[in-house]
Amino acid sequence: MQKTLKFNKNGKFRIMQVSDFQDGPTQRYLTMDYVRKCIDEYKPDLIVITGDNKFSTTGTEKLKFMGRYFIRKTYDCFMKPLEELGIPVAIVFGNHDLDGKITRRGQFEIFSEYSVCVSE
Repeated sequence: MQKTLKFNKNGKFRIMQVSDFQDGPTQRYLTMDYVRKCIDEYKPDLIVITGDNKFSTTGTEKLKFMGRYFIRKTYDCFMKPLEELGIPVAIVFGNHDLDGKITRRGQFEIFSEYSVCVSE
């Protein structure tokens, strides 16, 4: 079941933009620690992740194997904590998100499985 977008109790709607995670399935804990602190401070009603959701494999032949399993584990690092918070999330892709073996459409299918995803 997807999250519903709605105004907060003050009649406002706050959007927080996060971009360039550029991390992998063993994401640095400081990345989400910082994002959580921002969420605590700004209390967004929607989080928009605006691309470069994983690290680039450009020029790194040994990392071009990144398939569905690898990408899912990478996205779990930041989507699972957002799911736990219950905040709706919308995503777009950046240039690094095209690297690897999985298309943006395939990546979108993975994102769509998270309960907080509101992207279509």
